[in-house]
Amino acid sequence: MPALFRRLTIRGDAGAVLWHGRTAAVLGAWSIAKQERPRQRPVWMLAARVQRADAFQCRQSPLLFTATRHQGFWCWAIESLDLVEGTVYAILGQPEQ
Repeated sequence: MPALFRRLTIRGDAGAVLWHGRTAAVLGAWSIAKQERPRQRPVWMLAARVQRADAFQCRQSPLLFTATRHQGFWCWAIESLDLVEGTVYAILGQPEQ
């Protein structure tokens, strides 16, 4: 794999955590960092400022992280999520969109 894509960070100004089509959390500034692991699939890690969140819905499954982009939107399944003092930390699956 080219060295260019071994470490990748994507940033945005707004996003959301969805549970069954409902907004479980409204997010402000966010970043997703891709971390490569030898002989394993990469790990995508999300950190985002929380503007509003429903703690009950954020503990449900399945959850999705979504954010708009220039030609559509980003979408990742959320494998695990923690709400800590106004910040969301999540491990994401592979990008779906």
